[in-house]
Amino acid sequence: MSAHMGSQLSDDSLMASVDRYLIANREHLFDYLCTLIAFPTVNPPGRNCRAAQEWMAQQLQRLGLSVDMWEVYPGDPNVVGVRKGHGDGRSLLLNGHIDVASVDASVWQSPPFTARREAGRIYGRGAADMKGGLAAILYVLEAFQACGVVLPGDLL
Repeated sequence: MSAHMGSQLSDDSLMASVDRYLIANREHLFDYLCTLIAFPTVNPPGRNCRAAQEWMAQQLQRLGLSVDMWEVYPGDPNVVGVRKGHGDGRSLLLNGHIDVASVDASVWQSPPFTARREAGRIYGRGAADMKGGLAAILYVLEAFQACGVVLPGDLL
């Protein structure tokens, strides 16, 4: 992992700390995902991602990242967060998209923009592509912040 904390824990100890955090706070991952699913960011027609992207920007800021947001199309901004590393390593880019494909709600067992938990799974539009991935990014950033992980390079 080649990361460090203020107390200079070993990589194994730091990884164990992150693992414990992820296990103990697993509901946070589900909370992020359920919140993201609730944003109806259907594309086409698009031009409807502003509220979801503003929420992402707020989460990234809360987790200690510097955030830049700019308009790509009216109503569809891009968001980038940067968590500075300690400066002697390569940067790592984690990316995804917040829009989802169009949806025919009549073929869903429940409303597509209301997350439904069943048998340890979450169902909702975008759960797998790509809001689940965005929730995972937020969750790992949360764990890194809580455990004091500082990577050698920047995390974008």
